[in-house]
Amino acid sequence: MFMCNCIRKLWYLCGKIATDFYNRGLAPILICSGGRVNHADFIGSTEAEIFANIACEAGVPNDSIIIESKSPNTGQ
Repeated sequence: MFMCNCIRKLWYLCGKIATDFYNRGLAPILICSGGRVNHADFIGSTEAEIFANIACEAGVPNDSIIIESKSPNTGQ
């Protein structure tokens, strides 16, 4: 459970930083990337979808988000 909480917080922080860049005009488009997640709390989701949801909840419009979910993880 500790690992899932740390990963959840890390994803949330990354999503909030990207959203801040968008809101300040530093990133007119957000590219959310990452493939399937192997953590119990997120089965069926991709990292890209998780990041995109965080950005949407923070007010980034859907047409400013590109979802790339074919890479194995966010780093690739």
